[in-house]
Amino acid sequence: MGKETDRRWEQGEDLSLVEFKAIEYEGAKQVVASDEIKQQILKTGIRKVERETGVSHHTINRILKGENVRRKTLARIANQIQSHREIDKSQSGTDQTRPTSSLGAL
Repeated sequence: MGKETDRRWEQGEDLSLVEFKAIEYEGAKQVVASDEIKQQILKTGIRKVERETGVSHHTINRILKGENVRRKTLARIANQIQSHREIDKSQSGTDQTRPTSSLGAL
């Protein structure tokens, strides 16, 4: 530490220490969910979304109320809803082709 102080006295002040640069942050970290995401959460169920994403039910309630939540949290929920929707589509397509009546077994 003493060496650095001695150099400043010998060589003069370092102008880079005086310069000030403001830090600019990109985008807001807090976002509000769309109505589509809110409807999908309600359709899937709050507890199921909570279990599958690991997001607190308090946060899910904030989303449903239209309050700000972290962008990453909302993205995690949106990804889970999207994958849940794709699974439902693939299962509904295969289940409709099979007969569900037990009369054929008689």
